[in-house]
Amino acid sequence: MRALILVGLVALFPGCVERRLTIRSEPAGAQVVLGGRHLEGTTPLTVSFDHHGAYRVEVVKKPATPDDPVYLRAIRTVVTDEPWYESFPFDLFAEVLWPGTLTSETEVMVRLERIPDEPPTEDLGRLLEEAEKAREDVVVTEDD
Repeated sequence: MRALILVGLVALFPGCVERRLTIRSEPAGAQVVLGGRHLEGTTPLTVSFDHHGAYRVEVVKKPATPDDPVYLRAIRTVVTDEPWYESFPFDLFAEVLWPGTLTSETEVMVRLERIPDEPPTEDLGRLLEEAEKAREDVVVTEDD
């Protein structure tokens, strides 16, 4: 009977681990691409993630005015270190038996560098697709 009550309590009050990554940039207000996925919002930006590891972070700030051809950009690999309570055998306790919420936070500061005349990643991808279509449309003739 006691075991049944214990199982019921564990089911009612499961543990929880929140993992967050905060990306800040100098200057602020830049767009972020995390692992190839465009994130909504601008820096400073906090996102949740499921697993610790290495993430490719690209931070791009568009020119302030249409006349300014300079983009600000930085690409980094950010490693989120696993805290002790997320390693075996402590993870069972942290994620299932602990009645509260444990939070793992990683913060990274990115200093943007000036890149003249470079389109943002989204425009670059579109340009590459158009170039590939143009290559397919070219008719090659053999005139020797």
